[in-house]
Amino acid sequence: MVRVEGDSGIDIVNHSGAWLNTSRGDGSGGPGTPDEIIEEAIYHEQSSHDYYLKVAAAIENPSGKEQYRHLAHEEIRHREVLEERYRALTGKRFRYEPSKVD
Repeated sequence: MVRVEGDSGIDIVNHSGAWLNTSRGDGSGGPGTPDEIIEEAIYHEQSSHDYYLKVAAAIENPSGKEQYRHLAHEEIRHREVLEERYRALTGKRFRYEPSKVD
């Protein structure tokens, strides 16, 4: 687990230990700013949601189909939480751009 403490007092925790694909803007890599990290996480949640729905559509077993639909729903809940954090951090509503989804 990696914890990044933002200037705003919001902590960003990356449980996988792998940095997201953000940069500080100075070419040094690393986690980027807290708002960049949250933005990247929002797009990851949407990508996971889309993936789970594709899997659900491909599964014939009703129980399996329901499990993947549930996972997709959870990813949307995660995205909503992250969008609220983004708003709290920046004072702006998150502007979603579908072209940025993995």
